[in-house]
Amino acid sequence: MALIVYAAFLFSDDLVYPGLYALAPTIGTVLLIFSLDARHAALLRFGLSTLPMRWIGDRSYSIYLWHWPIIIVAREIITIDTASSLLLVALIVVVSHLAYRFLEHPIHKLDIQIWPRWAFAACAATAIAVVSTSSIALTSAYQPVESAARTQAIRQASTDLGPNYRDGCHARLEQVDQPDCAYGALGSVRKVVLFGDSHAAQWMEALDKAATQAGWELRSWTKTSCPSADVTVWYPPKKTIYDECTRWRDSTIKKINDLNPSIVVLVATADYSGWLTSNGHVIHGGDAIAALQEGMLATVDKLSANGRQIVVIRDNPTMYRGFRDCLAAGHDNCGRSRSEALGQSRTLVSHIASHRPTVKSLDLTDRVCTRRWCPAVRNDQILFLDRHHFTATFARSLWPDFTAILRQAQSSTLTSEEK
Repeated sequence: MALIVYAAFLFSDDLVYPGLYALAPTIGTVLLIFSLDARHAALLRFGLSTLPMRWIGDRSYSIYLWHWPIIIVAREIITIDTASSLLLVALIVVVSHLAYRFLEHPIHKLDIQIWPRWAFAACAATAIAVVSTSSIALTSAYQPVESAARTQAIRQASTDLGPNYRDGCHARLEQVDQPDCAYGALGSVRKVVLFGDSHAAQWMEALDKAATQAGWELRSWTKTSCPSADVTVWYPPKKTIYDECTRWRDSTIKKINDLNPSIVVLVATADYSGWLTSNGHVIHGGDAIAALQEGMLATVDKLSANGRQIVVIRDNPTMYRGFRDCLAAGHDNCGRSRSEALGQSRTLVSHIASHRPTVKSLDLTDRVCTRRWCPAVRNDQILFLDRHHFTATFARSLWPDFTAILRQAQSSTLTSEEK
């Protein structure tokens, strides 16, 4: 029982599972079954034989079947916290009881021995055919013109990436080296660098157009899931340290200092909960925010040589996981409240500003959100490529904000070459 309880409460997404860890609940279950008749198991046997435990046991198969789809649907439409988790548990129990009472239990009592073999086989084959045919029919069903147009718009938005992706100038997960891609006014003595993860990469086109207009050369050095903050990244899909990120970040900081640009643009990506490690442990929530804060300050210090201007962009809003389904259904109100969509992003930027006053911050939130709401669509244009990245088309439309930064730096200082 201890092995089962250990697995239930101490296993997390940070473990490589399934794997050897799966032996804990499996062996625990086997040992529990074999040992329940033992004399020393009387107390445990009594506990498992009480009416509430037997009630749950009778419905355990229905609970097993229903809990997962209910949780998946809920994750798409609400933010799951402690209160909503308790409500979901209650809903799972109610739905499972109804399924047990009106479907599973009657099947238990059904005497199929009175059926001819051919009748039982025919019913099973018919059921399989109906389900299969219905599935195929649903996937190829005719869509109204409006629905087809929405589907096409969603598909286009989900692939709306900037030229840095097409040019191979955004480093993939396994990459450490990347091309020395230059954009904007090539050859200009005034140089600006965009540095960070995919939340930085989404601004490449906006900064490219601004650099072209203002006469700056742009270098775009970005990498998937690798923040500019000096932190150790844990990669949950592979359950391992993201060593390629650390190596890429260190080499890129060296390249930036060797290039000696006038401006470096960073993005304060705020949501790395469960993606960072500290003292060998994966950290979440407030601990992850604190690590990002200190990591950003460390990176700023490494890049601030020679009076270089550091600009930090506040992280963009995030949508609900199911915002695309909302759009596909034809709803207009598929956004999220401003407070939920922005999360801890202001905290991170404020911390940097208070500890490093020379760092400039760029907050584009009001270009996206109203005072209370962050929409997923504006003027029939889908703003988000996925739940936490803007489309390249929308990001590019905000280029004047970047031009203002470049022109301000250009008017206040001169590069060493110009002097």
